[in-house]
Amino acid sequence: MNSNLILFDGISGSGKGSRLACLTDFLRKDSGKNVFAFSEPFYLREEIKEFRKNPDRDPRKELELFVKSRKRGLLDYEDKIGERYYGCGDRSFISTLVYQSLQGIPIEEIKSMHSFYPNPGLAFILLCDPEVAVERIHGRQIRDGVDISLDETVDKISRIRDRYLEVAENLPYAHVINTNGRPEAVDLILKSHMKGYLGMEMNKAVFLDKDGTFVDNSGYPDVIPSDDIFEGSYDALRALQEKDYDLFIVSSQPWVARGRMSSLETKAVFESVVNKFRMRGVDIKDYGYCEHAREDNCPDKKPATRIFEGMIKKYNIDTRNSYMIGDIDGDVLAGQNIGLTTVRIDSKHSEDVVADYNIRDIRDLPSCVK
Repeated sequence: MNSNLILFDGISGSGKGSRLACLTDFLRKDSGKNVFAFSEPFYLREEIKEFRKNPDRDPRKELELFVKSRKRGLLDYEDKIGERYYGCGDRSFISTLVYQSLQGIPIEEIKSMHSFYPNPGLAFILLCDPEVAVERIHGRQIRDGVDISLDETVDKISRIRDRYLEVAENLPYAHVINTNGRPEAVDLILKSHMKGYLGMEMNKAVFLDKDGTFVDNSGYPDVIPSDDIFEGSYDALRALQEKDYDLFIVSSQPWVARGRMSSLETKAVFESVVNKFRMRGVDIKDYGYCEHAREDNCPDKKPATRIFEGMIKKYNIDTRNSYMIGDIDGDVLAGQNIGLTTVRIDSKHSEDVVADYNIRDIRDLPSCVK
């Protein structure tokens, strides 16, 4: 087994090339690793490109060309396997499992033809919503003048995405990475996985929305709230703290933008909440909030993740083993966009946005935070 082989794969529009470059840079500069990054097909590229222009091409012939390319590549770069980390861009054997199986070739047959291929230590499968992928693909065409295939449609990308999920379930080294969010957020998710793989120490955290999650906001914003903290909040957060989770608050406060609360009043509310918890033996490590209205499109406003990103970098947080707790769709989406396990505190579950866990109120939180 070659544990130093790191693969990148996923659908068009998921950001594979840019994210591969970022992780390669991290390995070289922050981890001190030797890296050889490449994108398949490394050999026979022009022959494969020309062959794929034929809409009636034989999928088995295409498969054979990719296999031939990979065999030659592994022979030529055998001397680099060992202390070096390989990065693989748009095409690895995983993409062949996806695309050629969608053309009718059994997955087990494709695997058999790749028996020579070393098992990777990690394989990152980058996926986003099909609508997001199409928007990015067309944006890239407009921005860079890049030609795109006319069949890059939502329906086609949906089928490819579903097959990637199916294939990933049967690859123990594969990790599906949600790339719907900001590129900076995706980079932090990838770094968490890589740090874990390299055995680097990180901290685990629980991020909490405030209003409606552990504070009663029913009076907002007509009067400055009295920080009516829900029953059971102190015990629940203390239990998480005892499990070695650092605690953070990430909130939206649009009342400031709407002129119904001042920045000073808002900060006073948060300081009051933090002090109340501190007096009950609960340490809120840090907090952050966005004062903008939704229409301002601020990158701090959930489901955007810039506030999370700053905290994750500052406190060296492991996104793989951390949680986001909230009561509305924006909280859940923000958690998903930054790679956190999500918990919705609400008896009315959203049909469109599905959290990893749904609980009745804050008192049930310790039962789903492992």
